[in-house]
Amino acid sequence: MRYLYLLFIPLFSVCCSEVYAQAPKGIQWQKAYGSTGTDDVSFMIRATDGGYLIGGTSDVAGPDGDLTYSDKGMRDYRIMKLDATGNKEWDRGYGGSKEDIVMCAIAVSDGGYLIGGASLSGKEGDKSEGPRGAVGDYWILKLDASGNKQWDKTLGSENEEYCTSMIETADGNFLIGGSGLLKMTGDVTAVSQGALDIWVVKLDKNGKKIWDKVYGGKNSDKLAQLIATADGGFVAVGSSSSVAGGGKTEAPKGLDDYWILKADTGGVKKWDKTIGSRKSDFATCITEAYNGGYLVAGIGGDTVTNDKTQKGKGFWVVRLDTAGKKKWDKLYIDEKGYAPSSVIKSGDGGYLLAGTAINTASTAPMVRGGADYLLMRLDSAGTKTWAYTLGGSLADTCMAMVETEDGYVLAGSSASPDGADKVGHKFGAGNKDYWIVKLAKFPLAVSSIATEKAQIANVAGLNGSLQIALVKEGAAQYQVYDMAGRKVSEGILLDGKVSINAQPGIYNIYIRRQGLQQMVRVMVY
Repeated sequence: MRYLYLLFIPLFSVCCSEVYAQAPKGIQWQKAYGSTGTDDVSFMIRATDGGYLIGGTSDVAGPDGDLTYSDKGMRDYRIMKLDATGNKEWDRGYGGSKEDIVMCAIAVSDGGYLIGGASLSGKEGDKSEGPRGAVGDYWILKLDASGNKQWDKTLGSENEEYCTSMIETADGNFLIGGSGLLKMTGDVTAVSQGALDIWVVKLDKNGKKIWDKVYGGKNSDKLAQLIATADGGFVAVGSSSSVAGGGKTEAPKGLDDYWILKADTGGVKKWDKTIGSRKSDFATCITEAYNGGYLVAGIGGDTVTNDKTQKGKGFWVVRLDTAGKKKWDKLYIDEKGYAPSSVIKSGDGGYLLAGTAINTASTAPMVRGGADYLLMRLDSAGTKTWAYTLGGSLADTCMAMVETEDGYVLAGSSASPDGADKVGHKFGAGNKDYWIVKLAKFPLAVSSIATEKAQIANVAGLNGSLQIALVKEGAAQYQVYDMAGRKVSEGILLDGKVSINAQPGIYNIYIRRQGLQQMVRVMVY
C-alpha cells in the first residue's frame, strides 16, 4: 500500500508527531516482467535514450514468459531494455554453459553499456576467454545500444572474485571493482592483504587491462560501490572487519564497519576511513555530497557507540568531508529492513535514498506486505522530509532507483500478487517478478503544528508556485525562505489566500497570526 509520511518540525510546545497521508500524486505507471520461476533484479540504470536497462537472474531456462531467448547455460546475464514508459523493447541473455551472475551496469559515453558480474563458465557461448580459476571470475561485457556484444573480458585469479561496481573514467576508460579471495595469479598482480579484499581493475575502452590494485586489511574487506571524483580519481565504499595493518590505517570500531577509501587516477590510495559502532555496520552505497565530501548509506547496528550517535538499528547515513572526516550521522529507525540499495543527490538540493522496508511494529501501517519498496528524501542536513512506500501483500524488494525529470523510477523483485499497489503480476503469487514502478513527483507540504487549534494555513507547492490558504478568516503575515536562508517573499494575507511564483526547490514558510506561528516546509517542482 502506498504511504507518504512527512516530517513535522517542532517549533513550539505543542503536540507534534509524524503522520501518515496519501500522496497527492503516486504511481504514474508500473510494469511486471517475469517467467514461471523466480526472477531477481540486480540493477536498473537510465538508458542512453531515456529508457531503462534492467539486469538480473532467473532460475528457469528461457524462452519462458517474458524471457524470449534460449539460455546458454545454468544461469545467464539477463538484460532487458525498456522504453521511457516501461514497455519492453528487447531482452537478451549472455553467458556460457555454467553460472553467470550479473550484478552491475553503466551507460557509457559511446551510447552503449558495460555490464559486470561473476562467471563460472569457460570459453563458450558469449565468453571469449577461459576461466582464471575454478570458482568464479569478473566477467565484463560491452554492449552497443541495441544489446549486441562488442567485446567481453574475463578477469581473475585462481581463487574467487566477483564484480559489484563500475565507472567510466574521464579519459574514456573504465574502472571495474569488486571483491575476492585474491591470489597473485592470473590478472591479479598485487599481494592480497587478507581473507577477502577489494580489487579494482582499470580497463581501456576496448577491454585491455591497464592496471589493477588490491585494497584491504588482514580480515574481510568487501566493495559495495565506486564513484568517480572531480580530480580524476575515485572513492570506494564497502564494509570491513579488518584490524589496522596491510592496506588499512585505522582500527576497527566494531564487528563490521563502513570502510571508505580515496584513490588517485593511478589507483594509489590517498586515505581510508573506518566508520562504525561496536556492532555490525554495512555500507552499501555512496554519492558525492553538496558542497563537497560524501554521503554514505547502509545499515547500522543498534548501539550508540563510536561514530553512531543514535540508538537503534536502521538505515544509517554518514556525511563525510573531502578528507573522509565525519561531519554528522543520521539514523532512520523507522526504516528497519534491508540495507539501502542506492543514494543519489536529488535535483532539489537534497538526497534520495531507496531501499526496502520490512513489516515491523514500527513500520506499520506504512508497510503492508512482508516488505515494501521505500523511497526517502533527505534535505542537505540529513533531515528526513518525506518517505514513500509501495508494495503488495507479500515481499517486494527494491534494488535500484532513478530520478527522472518528472518523477522517480524504482525497480526490484516482487513476490506479491495483484492487489494494493501491485498490478500485472505474472504466473502466481510467490514467484518473484521484475517490478518497475514510475512515481510522479508530488508536491509536499508539512505543517510544524499538529493540533487543529494551532493550524493557521494550508500550504502546497504546485506548478512552480507556492499556494497559501488560511484555514479561518482573518489577516496573517507570511515570510518565505529558501534552503540557503534567503528571504524570497513576504507579505500580509488579507483575503485568505495567495499564490507566489517560486523556482523548483524546498522552501520554509513562516505564517504568524495572533501570537501563533506555523512553519511549513514545501517542495516546489
